[in-house]
Amino acid sequence: MMRYCLLLFSFLFAAGLFAQVPQGINYQAVARDGDGALLTNQTVDLEINFRPVGDLIAFYTETHQVTTNEFGLFTIVLGAGTPSRATTFEEIDWTVPQELGVTVDGTNLGYTPFQSVPYALGVGPRETILSVPASLFTPNNNAASFVNSVGNGGVTIISTTGAPATTVLNAPISLPHGARVTEMTIYYEDASDEELRFWLAKEFFSTGFSIPLEIITQGNESGIRSATMAANVTINNLDGGYYLRVFCTDWDAAGAKRVKGVTVTYTY
Repeated sequence: MMRYCLLLFSFLFAAGLFAQVPQGINYQAVARDGDGALLTNQTVDLEINFRPVGDLIAFYTETHQVTTNEFGLFTIVLGAGTPSRATTFEEIDWTVPQELGVTVDGTNLGYTPFQSVPYALGVGPRETILSVPASLFTPNNNAASFVNSVGNGGVTIISTTGAPATTVLNAPISLPHGARVTEMTIYYEDASDEELRFWLAKEFFSTGFSIPLEIITQGNESGIRSATMAANVTINNLDGGYYLRVFCTDWDAAGAKRVKGVTVTYTY
């Protein structure tokens, strides 16, 4: 059986990274046989494996068929080959040390750890969950009476002092400019005939506000409940700021109406 070896010519992290998905890493090497002779102008089948350092099974595998030049040199883009597993290159977790395995025409050349994380891959968009507890909600109407207790209580308005339709609960939040909100989940109790409206709202620096995301409760539901809505909202902090608002047409209506909290999921 013919043996092979690869002389790594260049392994470019920063310059070889694509800015858009699919991401990739330029990989250039010289192919030689077991005696050190160059494999010039030959077709070579490559199998590329990625796995966390210390694991015995590859997390992601792809194949390439390349033709070397007169110097035995070939160039491929890691991440642009033909996947042979259910996983994808984009799913590789670069926060965990990774190592690269190469097989040439069926000959396994072993694994080599990455000594640094490819920059654009390691700092790609990450999912973050922003939790807003009930203790952060306060009414916009100073004349309103409300109870805000941690634990099982939650926050509720007990008297609107004659302004039931305009009294709301607000909570400040901070979302990074350019982030993409993908989901909002509300936690609440609504045993009344009135619905609660949970808003991800934006107040503009000029005038007015908008409601990029809204979840409405059904009412007449006992116990603590939750509801989730998928979203695709891009945060723009240049012309306004964001906050959470809970609106009810009649806080004075009979039946428990309590806000327990909200989570906002975003990528950035």
